[in-house]
Amino acid sequence: MQQHSNGRGWPVGSVDSRGWSSAVNAMFIRHRTRSKMRSMLEGTARHEEPQTMKASAVTDPFVSSNQPLTKNKNLIRWVEKMAELCQPDAIHWVDGSQEEFDALCARLVEAGTFIKLNEKKWPGCYYARSVPSDVARVEDRTYICSLSRDGAGPTNNWEDPFVMRKRLKDLFRGCMQGRTMYVLPFSMGPVGSPLSGIGVQLTDSAYVVANMRTMARIGAPVFAEIDKDEKRVVPCMHSVGMPLKPGEADPIVGINRAFGTMLRQVENAPQVVIAVCEGGVLGGGFGLACVSDIAFAHTDTKFGMPETSRGLPPAQIAPFVVQRIGLTQARRLVLTSAQFRGDEALRLGLV
Repeated sequence: MQQHSNGRGWPVGSVDSRGWSSAVNAMFIRHRTRSKMRSMLEGTARHEEPQTMKASAVTDPFVSSNQPLTKNKNLIRWVEKMAELCQPDAIHWVDGSQEEFDALCARLVEAGTFIKLNEKKWPGCYYARSVPSDVARVEDRTYICSLSRDGAGPTNNWEDPFVMRKRLKDLFRGCMQGRTMYVLPFSMGPVGSPLSGIGVQLTDSAYVVANMRTMARIGAPVFAEIDKDEKRVVPCMHSVGMPLKPGEADPIVGINRAFGTMLRQVENAPQVVIAVCEGGVLGGGFGLACVSDIAFAHTDTKFGMPETSRGLPPAQIAPFVVQRIGLTQARRLVLTSAQFRGDEALRLGLV
């Protein structure tokens, strides 16, 4: 999206003239090696549940942590304006420290978003469930907002940047009420490298902050790089889009637990459960197909667990996958992240 700036990436002028870029959420907190994924799969084949551990007591670094960790006036001004728009209850400037990460994970465990795995078998690892309908992005809601429609290319959605800015401003107004806004600096590549790109993401999701620590370099070293005022900085906005009223419980916690409950309910349903598979049956959808009594699919239907290519073990659906197609085939799909169509699904006994 084209925008007016001061030459270093920070939009200037009113909120209406601001060019926002949408950040993509990551998937998981730590990559697994293939051998670890194999052992986890074999464990879940015997229906072993991950052992939930109590989070160790840590000093909470979020108390009185709303002081900027940068001297860049353009960044501070942008954060202030976005806070005025989104209305968070608190602002936390992410320093990227281990203490901060431990406190984030402890909060996510307490909220039910993370389950801490057995510390002896999986030291420092957390299990996070996802919802089948939750994806990185949806094509019909992804836009290239160049000044010219031709700049978006022939296969992408286009929107006038001025129209989109107004729409986003309306959507972001008050969206962080009852939550903490995290000011998350990140470097895509080694900090200080001439090939690395840097940005600052504002988000009200602790889950996003924890994942970005795995995906990129974050925290104080990136703030120091920004203070040099030598590189363009990409400003990014993200929100879960669910403001909370005072004292209101976060419904996202309930969503995180709902998928596991749904799988067990389908497995134990007194009626015959029939799955009609079409389009893409991936990740959690693949698990639902495995747990059903009967599944039908077109030959062009695509099946698989592509999340394993990013180091995300399918621990929640793995017992049902093993039960449906056998341990050998389940292990192959996990280790190769292979995707296959309806005829192969028929051969495996999935449909």
